[in-house]
Amino acid sequence: MINEELNKRVLKEAKYFLKHKTNVRETSKHFDVSKSTIHRDISYKLQFIDKKMFNEIRNILDENFKLKSKRGGESTKEKFNKL
Repeated sequence: MINEELNKRVLKEAKYFLKHKTNVRETSKHFDVSKSTIHRDISYKLQFIDKKMFNEIRNILDENFKLKSKRGGESTKEKFNKL
């Protein structure tokens, strides 16, 4: 019973992540859970539930990770330009 509910939750999060092209932070806000929960669900648990979907999400997470420092740099630049 618990496993079924967990699997449903993980799949629901993963489908939302793919459909709306969101990131972990946006997905966690939508489901009102922590970023850690979403990240653990879609980057670890999902591989045991749906390998194909896991691979799709893994590619998106890898791309988001590559862009993370760029977004952070832009945010910092914007912050200091306002001063």
